Amino acid sequence: MPKLEHVELIGVNTSICGDVPEHLSRVPRLRHLSTTYQLEQRHVELITKRCQELRSLELLNCESLTGIDVIWRQAGSRLTSLKLDQLFSASDDNIVELIKGCPRLQSLTIGGAEALTCALPARAAAARRAASPGRPLRLDLSYTNLSDEYYLRLEDRGLERNAQYEELKAKYEDLIIVLEKTMDEYDDEQSEESSSDYNYFDYSDYEYDDDYDYIYPGPFMRYE
Repeated sequence: MPKLEHVELIGVNTSICGDVPEHLSRVPRLRHLSTTYQLEQRHVELITKRCQELRSLELLNCESLTGIDVIWRQAGSRLTSLKLDQLFSASDDNIVELIKGCPRLQSLTIGGAEALTCALPARAAAARRAASPGRPLRLDLSYTNLSDEYYLRLEDRGLERNAQYEELKAKYEDLIIVLEKTMDEYDDEQSEESSSDYNYFDYSDYEYDDDYDYIYPGPFMRYE
């Protein structure tokens, strides 16, 4: 299918990708790829290098990805949407490099990162202004250690929020930060009654956005 443009590969045995990357790299018109396969860096390099029409990339299992610089080096000038999930080792520097290397990005989602700092939003905003001034970027950090979920867990355990967390409420030009609580429950140990005390899922008043389907109000912060 040489004219194929949209591919989603959600496999059962996602730890074995076999010759899947090679096949994908031979789809010249591929514009969107979403996969749960554990692609290694060489696989990502092959796909991003050969698929010159690629605009949207979702790697939903980045456990085997040792470096993400290959993404912006090979496809940074083309990508408008990028989602990297289970990227546990991601650092502030990694995210900033992605933003600088992908000036056309409209949406960047990072999931699973455990070592991000409260300095990231300001650095990300500065990187965006330098790379693509006047063009907003939606930076979704919902499933990272900067999310509302993470800080609520701290409060549940009687710990205080990091004071720097409040600095995230500052307004940054060209950057929309999403820190929403996205899980139905805090953890398996939390009772249904205690989780219902927090009104985090009010679906009565959605704010629709033409570019991003919908963005609903809640505990996250949306800054423009």
